[in-house]
Amino acid sequence: MFNFFKKPRQHNNGVLDKQMLPASDKIALLTANALGLTLMLCKHSPNYEHKIGTCFARGYIVGYFDAARQIAGLQFNDSEEFVAYLIKGHMDLFGNEMDNAMGYCLLSVLHFQQDSQYIRGRETGGREYFEFRKGALQTAFSLGEFLRK
Repeated sequence: MFNFFKKPRQHNNGVLDKQMLPASDKIALLTANALGLTLMLCKHSPNYEHKIGTCFARGYIVGYFDAARQIAGLQFNDSEEFVAYLIKGHMDLFGNEMDNAMGYCLLSVLHFQQDSQYIRGRETGGREYFEFRKGALQTAFSLGEFLRK
């Protein structure tokens, strides 16, 4: 479906077609590190395991990574490359904490797109990443508040 595991294509000059640009790997990792601070502070909250799987939390994380991509000026050729970037970000974010970060990401992106809480989370995550970059916020504030309640 998304061909995540296919071999990279080669151009006529023999150079590999970059399915994941090195810049996108760097942006995914830096964004995961910034967002990871919030998760680290909240992971011992009583309902963390349940709340991290909600549509709001899923949308927030996707919106945060999408805003980071926009600010960095990352352009992808198609939705497969964008989803690959999101998967990389989710794997960097959750690391060993989650058994299936790729599945979590794919379910978020493919199944919850029309959910009102997902949309609200995505908009909030995107807005807060922009505020974080401007220095107006130091953490993923709304996600942290949500996870701690």
